Amino acid sequence: MDCIRCGYKYTQEEICEGCKQTEKFKTGKLSPVELPTIENPYIVNDYPYGFNWRTNKRYWIESKKGFGQRVVSQTLNPKTNKWNKPKKSVYYVVLGSYINEEGHFKTTALSSGGWTTETRIKDFEGIFAPLTEYQQKAIKYIRATNIANSIMKFEIKPAKEGEKYQTREEQKEIYQKAVNYGYYKLNEVKK
Repeated sequence: MDCIRCGYKYTQEEICEGCKQTEKFKTGKLSPVELPTIENPYIVNDYPYGFNWRTNKRYWIESKKGFGQRVVSQTLNPKTNKWNKPKKSVYYVVLGSYINEEGHFKTTALSSGGWTTETRIKDFEGIFAPLTEYQQKAIKYIRATNIANSIMKFEIKPAKEGEKYQTREEQKEIYQKAVNYGYYKLNEVKK
């Protein structure tokens, strides 16, 4: 079933989870927060530590070129008053951070390769404005991969003896050309 709001194809309901989340931002149930950094983390006081202790926990977003963005969290050991080893999530293309209805720090992500619709991208830009330079470049990359996927045709078929197949390197080169074409189309629209 397709989402009736953004057209996302892989949803079980009329409205996808991303659009439901956008509605919560518009109604004020979710509050976007400035993207925390290691220098300026989002700090949660009175965080549970074990069974009997309370401490502080800090969150920040780590951005790494060629990998993306990920959430990093770290708790303060109340016994030694030193920060524990940071816990790092997996990388996403781009993240936005917010406070949910229960007052907890959360993030939402956009994906490349045709998984994020243009409606969802525009919602993200509106909710989390002003975007960092990294986020702006990542969103441009997402749009370029969306264009690339719209012009690509993938075919999976059984192998036949003697037939020549593309190597992974050849496939990667073809896809990169399509992404470059996506960047070209995006720059053409700006003019």
